[in-house]
Amino acid sequence: MMKEIEETPAPKSVSGATRIYLNQIERDFPEFSESEAEREIRGYIEEYVSDKNGRNTHINQIAISGYRKAETYATIQYQCSVGFDTSNQSRCETRYCLEYTLKLVEEGVASAVMKCPNCGAALEATDVSKCPYCDVKIIRDTILNWDVTSIKER
Repeated sequence: MMKEIEETPAPKSVSGATRIYLNQIERDFPEFSESEAEREIRGYIEEYVSDKNGRNTHINQIAISGYRKAETYATIQYQCSVGFDTSNQSRCETRYCLEYTLKLVEEGVASAVMKCPNCGAALEATDVSKCPYCDVKIIRDTILNWDVTSIKER
């Protein structure tokens, strides 16, 4: 009698158009950092999977799958292929769709602000050389305050 071999599921594919959307995002927001955004997305997914008792998370691929900019916000849609071990010792491969949003206007007041990379304080001027709160040196590529606003499994 042959022993059954447990198959590891194949990673999910993502449908993205990073090259197309990234050019527009960078035109609209010159301070946008693709690597910083991906780092935040990775951290968010790892925490999300961990909260669902997943372990050994591996993010196979991240791609931008959409972008929209309105008067009050800008949103980048990401698709992520993710694998992790479940609590019952099996491997799960899935795809998550996330929205990464920047509020541009809140209650009639512009809210797209730069933030200090050290303490997170809002910086009112884009030409400051150091944070007025924690004295850390500010470099020009300080990112805007983008946040993950939704995550869905697909």
